Amino acid sequence: MLTRLTLPMWAGAAFLFVITSVAEVTSTSPFVTSPVKDVLITTRFPPYYYVGWTLLGLGAVSCLLTLGYPLISKLRLSVVLLLTLLAIATMFVDYKFIYLPLEEMVIPPGKSRPQGFVSLHNASQYINFFDVSLVFLASLLICWPGSVGKLPKIEGQNQP
Repeated sequence: MLTRLTLPMWAGAAFLFVITSVAEVTSTSPFVTSPVKDVLITTRFPPYYYVGWTLLGLGAVSCLLTLGYPLISKLRLSVVLLLTLLAIATMFVDYKFIYLPLEEMVIPPGKSRPQGFVSLHNASQYINFFDVSLVFLASLLICWPGSVGKLPKIEGQNQP
């Protein structure tokens, strides 16, 4: 249950975060200036990663604890676990090697962008798309209804 809750929760939250962030960055509003965009980068992204790691970590641990559960195939749970762990690792690589260098480039807010900013920003978009796709696929797999398999026998109850 926890895996089925946390993985889609993170996929939806990440998708919503991306939509609102893109809307703000591409905004033509006179209030959303370059220094404001820089502040948004440094204040919004750390919680994005922390919430992502928390939800995916809970999903991975609960998936691991469920591997022996007879109603969901071990293969399906193993694939979901692998996708979730890969998503956690991808987020870590993104944070360490893309986000942190980008963050340094926008502090203090409003300073001119260094040469590598655009390439790192593009890399961030691609790796985040890959990461959210992994979580979306894992969410589909864990939530997709499947064959029930063999129910464990409970003494004293008639079973079909």
